[in-house]
Amino acid sequence: MATMIPNSVDFHDSKSNGERLVFHWLSDNIVPGFAFHSLLQKNHKHKIMGEIDFLYICERGMLCIEVKGGQNIYCIDKKWYSVGKNQTEYEISNPFLQAQECMFALKRYISDTYGKDSMQSKFSMGYAVIFPECKFTGKGNDLVTEVIFDNNYKLSEFPSFLNKCFDYWDKLELDRHRRIVEKIPTDEINRVVNLLRGDFKVVPSMNLEMQHIQQRLLLLTEEQYNALDAIGLNKRIIIQGAAGTGKSILALEKLRQLVSVNKKTLYLCYNKNMAKYASLSLTNLDQKLYSVSTFHSLLQNILGKSDLFDKNFLEISNLFKEIKVDSLYMYDSIIIDEAQDLMNITVIEILEKLLIGGLKDGEWIFFLDQNQNIFTKDKEYNFALEYLNETYYPAYHLLNCNCRNTEQIARRTSVVSLVPPPKHLKISGPKVKTIKYSNSKDLCNVLRKELVSLFAGGTSPADLVILSRYKYSNSGISSLKTLNNYNVIENNDISKFNKDAINYFTVQSFKGLESNIVFYIDIDGFRKEQDRLLNYVAMSRAKVMLYVFYHDAVESEYNDVTAEGLDLL
Repeated sequence: MATMIPNSVDFHDSKSNGERLVFHWLSDNIVPGFAFHSLLQKNHKHKIMGEIDFLYICERGMLCIEVKGGQNIYCIDKKWYSVGKNQTEYEISNPFLQAQECMFALKRYISDTYGKDSMQSKFSMGYAVIFPECKFTGKGNDLVTEVIFDNNYKLSEFPSFLNKCFDYWDKLELDRHRRIVEKIPTDEINRVVNLLRGDFKVVPSMNLEMQHIQQRLLLLTEEQYNALDAIGLNKRIIIQGAAGTGKSILALEKLRQLVSVNKKTLYLCYNKNMAKYASLSLTNLDQKLYSVSTFHSLLQNILGKSDLFDKNFLEISNLFKEIKVDSLYMYDSIIIDEAQDLMNITVIEILEKLLIGGLKDGEWIFFLDQNQNIFTKDKEYNFALEYLNETYYPAYHLLNCNCRNTEQIARRTSVVSLVPPPKHLKISGPKVKTIKYSNSKDLCNVLRKELVSLFAGGTSPADLVILSRYKYSNSGISSLKTLNNYNVIENNDISKFNKDAINYFTVQSFKGLESNIVFYIDIDGFRKEQDRLLNYVAMSRAKVMLYVFYHDAVESEYNDVTAEGLDLL
């Protein structure tokens, strides 16, 4: 079956019935390759942002598919109309023209990326038009009826129809340019797929409301496309954004793009689980062209030492000064994710030696959120950032749209942490639950009660995590070995996430990651800066539902801070 990107469609949107049908047809086991659904195109000739309903990619080539739903479609005086099941008539765009323009936009993008005379620019590329709910009877010299699929066909003929489309465009290429189109090698298919979007993997939820919210949050926003444009225009850039604005998504997407044009790239972060998550998210890439690592692991490999995790940045820098860096550890581009954790002058000096051209002439990107700075002292952070600005003059780009958290989670996180929310909050979801407890026994009881309610509604333990500032042995639920017949597992390694158990992480180890549902427990402070930043990091990990449990000893502190936080909204 074709690998669908994204891997689901919204079954509740009545306007896209035709696209839902085609989505399932492309998902058939007989259809090979990849299929992008609703792929945006920022270089469309006549629109600010174009859209390909489906882009199908296989060894035969690339096919831009335009889908027009409706039980009756007709054209009068060059205006196209569609009639739906309720007999409502509305004007639509010419699907053949839409498909053609999208095809040309894609051709330009491939040509601009790889070069006019590149192998990729010579891949077979065409378009098709599908009318899944009617028989199309239109005729005319401007209608390429050879690439139409409608109710005249049997559904079993759909795979062969795709091949016929490629036959048509290949013959056209031969007749017009006397050129035989070659098949696309598997590694080149993967490279083009990674260039266009890359894979976004999520843990599926059994709860219908959660599925609906999650699908909407998965969309790469227009703001993020603009950020990618900004990255492309500037060799040295700092991307700033609050939690949930898509910094890590963009970091991984940029890595895919750099690798697709053969640039050796280093993805660097501070957190072990962040590095493991990034590695798991990157598939079908040439591993010779990229490295994913934490700062300490990278330096351990370069220096050939195994005891660096207990050393601070300055101690590591002193060990690094006298060595000559092997070419194996030199990179065309460096991406620093969660850069606030590594904002230290000694780290910058080391990066200078790892980047071809250095930080002055090389290509580098820092993704950061100062409000998540729970590892680096403010004085060190500010000095390093000032040094970067005054020495290397990077461009800046600000992300304002929250594409991870629901509006309810983002606003409650701001109120509790006193960190202003992103300007644009688009997705509404369930209300955040804030629960007070008096002792460990009480915490266990209220936690169990909320879990019973969730599991009864069809939620899976794979959809949630429990976060605490403390290790499990020091937490308020340390006496619990099971909850609702699921084992509670202390897990500091995201690659060992157990979908059949309730996973418990410290906030520090889960930094940079996310979960559909977060139970944040053991909150015993709201006013101190370190408490506020830790609460901000923990609460912003939740995508769809958030449960906040605090001790009644800090109730007055909670009330004071939230009263102040409401002014931020």
